[in-house]
Amino acid sequence: MTSLNFKLLSTVYVLIGSTLFAALFLPIISSWPNGIIVDDGYFYLNIAYFLGTEFFSSFDGLNPTSGYHLLWALLLAPIAFLSGAVGLTKTGFLIISFSLAVALIAFLVREFYDKFATQLCAFVTIIFSFSMTEAALLLALTLPLLRAMVEPKRINARVAAIACFCIPLTRIDASIYGIIFIFASYFLGNRQYLKRWALCLVLGIITHFGLMLLITGDLFSVSSILKASHHIGNNPAEAMYHNVTLSRASLVRTCQLTLCLSLFIYFANKNREDDKKQIFLVIAFCTAAWFVYFSTMPLRVWYWTVPLGLSLWLFENKSRRSKTGNYLCIGVCLWLTFLYVFAIAQFNLKYERDQAHARHFIAAANQMIDDNGRVFQVDGSGYTGFFVSAPVVNGDGLVNSQDYAKALKRNGLQNYLEEKQICYLIANQKIEGGVVVSKAGLEVRVSDVEELISPLEKLRSQFSQFRLFILKDDRCRVQFESSDRKTY
Repeated sequence: MTSLNFKLLSTVYVLIGSTLFAALFLPIISSWPNGIIVDDGYFYLNIAYFLGTEFFSSFDGLNPTSGYHLLWALLLAPIAFLSGAVGLTKTGFLIISFSLAVALIAFLVREFYDKFATQLCAFVTIIFSFSMTEAALLLALTLPLLRAMVEPKRINARVAAIACFCIPLTRIDASIYGIIFIFASYFLGNRQYLKRWALCLVLGIITHFGLMLLITGDLFSVSSILKASHHIGNNPAEAMYHNVTLSRASLVRTCQLTLCLSLFIYFANKNREDDKKQIFLVIAFCTAAWFVYFSTMPLRVWYWTVPLGLSLWLFENKSRRSKTGNYLCIGVCLWLTFLYVFAIAQFNLKYERDQAHARHFIAAANQMIDDNGRVFQVDGSGYTGFFVSAPVVNGDGLVNSQDYAKALKRNGLQNYLEEKQICYLIANQKIEGGVVVSKAGLEVRVSDVEELISPLEKLRSQFSQFRLFILKDDRCRVQFESSDRKTY
């Protein structure tokens, strides 16, 4: 069998395997919480769905939004377009999108990691952290640059140029990877293509802002504006402590990153092939962007994907030079793989009742709310926004409009529900103090609403207490009575 035929056959196997993997995990990723796709992943999916089917940059189909990173959403949008063209439901779009994301990860792992144990570890690390966000794509763009820094003889100048151009489109704040790569190439003497890479990075940044204006009408995303002042703790130490102790998964990821980088430094010094300058620049490339978030604000799970993927590659690259290093790499990777698989299995068993309630809630809400009805939800609106057929307006503002963000800042939401003709409310946490919604001047109390769907008892997640309410006013009563979706 020729090399080309083998690659084509292996590509077919990867695509078939990815589709089967996505279908196998469908009951999990269509539930909440699931440990694989978090709220922001569903934000992307719903925005991409409207981009592809309605050519409208929106999360709810009503309000324009710029609350997403461009390239990942623009890659998902054609899938939504084709899914709609052949009559697939949003669930079909979810399966195809997730299977192609899994295929991207599988190709990435096959290309950059050598040992089977490392490939397995990289695959589960990425799958259980990227959360259907841009993180896997960003890792695919940064790994070629890291390899070029560590192994200059394997530089593919064209691939590096494409990566420098695409990184700002994937995440504009990730441009720091391109900047560090260019500076590192200069200091390490790899200057042949430096001007080309710098030009590609600058063009990528310019293209990003141009597309933002063209597609969304905004120069900066609404989510970046709202998050700009969102910090935790009084100093970096408090923020780092919070992010390490946030959960057992956060602790494991911190240990994995620390272990892989420490072993990379050990074997790099032992092999005596790398000078201290190269080691420093490589570690800076792996961790600089991540550390800014780690030391200032709540660290989202997908922020771990790139530093973990890069550090694992570094560890494997340096450890393979010795027999002891090979054995150590295999042992560490198999142990980490076991931890991740065990953790995700335990997670889904722990929240099995919560997931059953989430599925019941979606089915009941779709039965009760007319497609023309409008829903408001402050927290956790990604999951419900994707699966509830009626428009779910995002209340925290991260994927809502710039006008909504301005109203948030001036506490100007007092009449928002009436202005937007919203009758339904979803809450995903326990009701405290008799207040259903309290946001920027908008307050809805239990006495103002009728509860249509209540959560099951003994749910274990604080974010899966899904309730559906309808406002007690004549406008909403008429809308509800005129709908043929009153019972489940």
